[in-house]
Amino acid sequence: MFFGIAHMHHVYESVFVRGEPWRTALLRAAVQFSYTSAFGLYSAYVFLKTGHFAAPLFCHAFCNALGFPDFEYIIEHEQKKVLVPVLVGGLLSFVATFKILLSADNFGSIYQNFA
Repeated sequence: MFFGIAHMHHVYESVFVRGEPWRTALLRAAVQFSYTSAFGLYSAYVFLKTGHFAAPLFCHAFCNALGFPDFEYIIEHEQKKVLVPVLVGGLLSFVATFKILLSADNFGSIYQNFA
C-alpha cells in the first residue's frame, strides 16, 4: 500500500496543473493506487525471493519504461487482431514463468523458504 500511496501526488498535478475536476482526479488516483499497490506487493515478493535490491529496481524501471497498457488504443487500433493476442500472450507467459524465474535456488536468497 505504501507504494500506492507514494503515487497520490498525481492528484495535485491533475487538479492544479492540468485543471481536471476533483472527481476525475480522484477516480484516476483510485485506479492508479490499485495497480501501484499490486506492483508494490509484486516488487516486495521479488525482493524476498531474490534477496537482491537490484531485482525489484530493475522491475520498476522496466515497468516505467513500458508504461500501463493503453487498452483504449489497443481496442480501437486497426491491428487489434494482432495486439490483443500479443498482450494476452505476454500476460500468460509472465504467469507461466513467474515461479521458475523467481526460484530462490537461482539467487541464494536468505528467504529460501519464503512462499
